[in-house]
Amino acid sequence: MTQHDDSKILNLVKKNDDKFFYSKGQQFKEINEGNLEKRWNSVVILIEDLEVDNSFKNETNQKWVLPWISSILFFLSISLLNLNIGIKIFSIFPALGMFLSIAAVKSLFGGQSKLINSFCNNNGANDCSEIINSGKWKIFKFINLSDLSIVFFASQLISMYVFMLNGDINNFLFLQKIILIASIPILLLSIYYQKYIERKWCTICLSIIGVTIFEFLYLQLLIENKSFFSFVIIAPYSFIIATTFFAWYKLKDIFVNMKEMQESRIVNFRFMRNYQIFKNTLISTKKIFLPDSPIILGNRNGKTEIAIVTSPFCGHCKNAHEILEKILINNRDKNLKIKIVFNADMESLDHEKRELFRVLLSIYFNDGETLFLEALSNWFKNKDIKNWLDLHKSTYDTEKLDSVYKIQNLWCLDNNVHLTPTIFINGYKYPKAFARENLEYFVYDILEDDF
Repeated sequence: MTQHDDSKILNLVKKNDDKFFYSKGQQFKEINEGNLEKRWNSVVILIEDLEVDNSFKNETNQKWVLPWISSILFFLSISLLNLNIGIKIFSIFPALGMFLSIAAVKSLFGGQSKLINSFCNNNGANDCSEIINSGKWKIFKFINLSDLSIVFFASQLISMYVFMLNGDINNFLFLQKIILIASIPILLLSIYYQKYIERKWCTICLSIIGVTIFEFLYLQLLIENKSFFSFVIIAPYSFIIATTFFAWYKLKDIFVNMKEMQESRIVNFRFMRNYQIFKNTLISTKKIFLPDSPIILGNRNGKTEIAIVTSPFCGHCKNAHEILEKILINNRDKNLKIKIVFNADMESLDHEKRELFRVLLSIYFNDGETLFLEALSNWFKNKDIKNWLDLHKSTYDTEKLDSVYKIQNLWCLDNNVHLTPTIFINGYKYPKAFARENLEYFVYDILEDDF
């Protein structure tokens, strides 16, 4: 869109009811249709809303329940300990640093972090993602500042709790002073890297640096503690750091694999929703002329025909019929007909099953499409043949109905169609590579196409 200074930038435009909104920085502003047309430069990029992300987001949100509960229990237990209030306040710093580190690592794995989005307005001088994901220095290919911060603050929280329980908190605070002094070169290295190597600032990285500095100043100015350097102090803390480091890298591998799987799901999702790929796969098979069937749903004279070879006693047919019924409801006024072909060998069936087939077809002949669909849906819900036959009564001509089933069964045998459900679109067999659920996304293109 053209800006007030005549420059042109890419904007995200959304429509809500009859109102239009365009992106400006991190916010959306309303714009009327006339001004939108004036500022539009005749370039449009369509963005697909990927529904595949929903389940993944739900799973991710559920996984954060345990960490939140653990955090609450941690601070509750510290508040109950008989400790100086200044020491209790100090526990806030590593918790805040841990929170910031997790937010940074979440961005490293390609996740969306509201904290990073609010902190980091990715412009020319400020780009958190680029700094966090940077690999300009070879050392960052093996370990980066995000790894160091999360291991540091996690081990700090765990060791603080352990030393508190052992009544040795003064030794812990003394050790923290030493470690914080030793961390100063790393903090300076991070600032140097942002200013002179990347020439961009990472707000969340600077926040982590700020938390570390505040920890040191807090210990220096407000906490009085006297201790001595002893192996007894170093050994348990070193063990906690080593354990935390090992646990983090194992978790990191899991998270990276999850990210790769999610990216693969998105790629597959786009592939499976690509109509041109679907069509090419569909028409690459031989076209089959289906048998005449008296059961036609929708527009009997429709140009587009979706046919299903089915059976009431098929385990997977319920889902297929629900998909087709949904397509039928959404496209009642379209040029679409749905043909139902039953694969039934009447001679090999017992009396009750033959009766069910006959009553089902007679309902369509006598009562029409709506009651037929209701009877079929009722069968798939309950699959109790005696109750179904008690509920659905209909008069019929046995010889006429059986002849219909015989013609359809012979067609199935001649064309090697033995599995149910089998779906055909204009005579082409629905490809196995595509889930049947995708059909409802392709149906609009199919109706507009001609093959």
